[in-house]
Amino acid sequence: MKSCPLVVISLLLCLFTLPTFSQIQCGTDDIYKNNPALQQKVQEQIKRLQNAGNLVDPNTVFTIPVVFIIYHKGEAEGAGSNLSDATILQQLNALNDAFRARNGYAAHNDMKIEFALANCGDMNSIVRVDASEVPNYSDNGLNYNDLIMIFQLRTLHNWSDRDNYITIELVHKINGAGGFAGYLEGYTFIDARLFGIGIMAHELGHVLNLKHTFEGDNFGFQCPPNNDPENDGDMISDTPPHKRGQNCYNTPPMSINPCDSLTYGDIFENFLSYSEYCWRKFTPKQIERARNSVAQFKPNWFNSPYLSAQTAAPAAVSNLRCGTGTVALTASGCLGTYSWYSQSTGGEALATGESFTTPPIETTTTYYVDCQVATCQPSVRVAVQAIVTPVNECYCESYAMYLGDEEIYNFSFTTINTSSNCNTTGGPGSVRSAYSNYTFDTPAIAYTGKSYPFSVQIGSCGGSYSNATKIYIDFNHDKDFNDAGEEVYVSPGTTQGAHVESDTITIPADALAGITRIRIVTAEASPSSITPCGAYGFGETEDYALNIIACPDNLSYETINQGMGTYEAAISISSKANVSTPVTYLAGQYIVLLPGFSAGPNEVFTSTIGGCY
Repeated sequence: MKSCPLVVISLLLCLFTLPTFSQIQCGTDDIYKNNPALQQKVQEQIKRLQNAGNLVDPNTVFTIPVVFIIYHKGEAEGAGSNLSDATILQQLNALNDAFRARNGYAAHNDMKIEFALANCGDMNSIVRVDASEVPNYSDNGLNYNDLIMIFQLRTLHNWSDRDNYITIELVHKINGAGGFAGYLEGYTFIDARLFGIGIMAHELGHVLNLKHTFEGDNFGFQCPPNNDPENDGDMISDTPPHKRGQNCYNTPPMSINPCDSLTYGDIFENFLSYSEYCWRKFTPKQIERARNSVAQFKPNWFNSPYLSAQTAAPAAVSNLRCGTGTVALTASGCLGTYSWYSQSTGGEALATGESFTTPPIETTTTYYVDCQVATCQPSVRVAVQAIVTPVNECYCESYAMYLGDEEIYNFSFTTINTSSNCNTTGGPGSVRSAYSNYTFDTPAIAYTGKSYPFSVQIGSCGGSYSNATKIYIDFNHDKDFNDAGEEVYVSPGTTQGAHVESDTITIPADALAGITRIRIVTAEASPSSITPCGAYGFGETEDYALNIIACPDNLSYETINQGMGTYEAAISISSKANVSTPVTYLAGQYIVLLPGFSAGPNEVFTSTIGGCY
């Protein structure tokens, strides 16, 4: 007689209903009833652990690698069932808070188990699979007992090494279920509509060999047996018996539990109960069971080759300040521990965490940050600068106080053509949707006396309200925009909604050559009330660098001393420039001047060195 497939004998099903504040429903009892082999297997695993004490050091923190597999219907990332990376990572961080008793879970018990993306935090461990071609999947979703569809879904990827990691598999819909898992089998399926820290903690509790706290209640018709707590019910002595029908929505904590004649207390905060919106904790005995189960039956989860390579490097953005003081630096993209250093290799860490505030510094200083996930090797260190601008070179600040609404989507002017959106920003000192600093980009080039078209595209990161734009250029390099002529554009009025403003900017003939600053301010305000400095409500400010190049005046050829360059004949002339006999140049023609030739009288050229023509 053929044996049942492993996926059958290991299947644990937890059925969840979708309406808000409804109680979850679970098919575990049905699986036990219909699969005695599954019941016997789980019971034997637990009995092998009884009276074993701690099989691992209770103070050691273990990290288990996980792989998220998203079976979507062809949606773009972040749409529908194709959950975004940000959502996955946010809930993974919350899951770790729950298991490690951090932040909102700090009052509860620390399991000292964490979860990290496999391959040392590699984002490729969030696997996206277009399952739209799997028969009936897009239309009907997954039936929790449809082993054929589960097999078909899993043929779409190669992540099957569940002895070394746990797969968290997200489907767009589970019919009659919100999630199911395998006891110590390294997987859970979750309905993407319900995805979050609660259902993950519940399902991973099952993966770690924990039963429901109401185990044995005969579908809620009787109290679970509890004469011998280590062998009855969930086989854990510090989880009081109760019926599944009682939960934190309908049962006051000080009411009497008929199953032990004591008050219910905080029993419904247990992740293995059915009070999904009150889940907060694991008990000490549950923690001992989970850690011992992994150590005994799945030791590679605690010592996985998928957490032994080098961690991917984090991202870091330099920051700046005006004058001596501290600088706040931040990093992102690390799913482990950030460490900050003053040197590129060696030395002791100055601090840990995603942010680091430097000691007071007088000059620009380079720091370094790396990332380490679990037992992986630390990443390479990423350089990040704390930039100090001397006080006499600082410009005033300009920024929106509130995020949302108007945003500068694009600015085009001479050699600038910079696009951004609601999720991007500029370089050091930038604040998303409030201020973008592009002055560290290659400066735009403009020549004195020349006119250049520009355009500003205004979009929205929320509401659309009346707004206006001003543009300033510091032509005399005195670090302000207050001088006559430095306000180079003003909206003719306010405009509501997305639009483009365009015009022409002329660089004055007497503008000081060298690198200076352009500032664009778009705000929900009338044009007359916009200023180049200070905070305002909604909108955005963007700064750019501008390299102004002076174009020489018309010069007599005999007085030209710029050396090699391109010159335009101001009038029609006969010249010996670059040749021994005169050559006729018509007005408007160009000549490349070479050194070593003399010029005759009245040979008038306009200097076009550097492309001023």
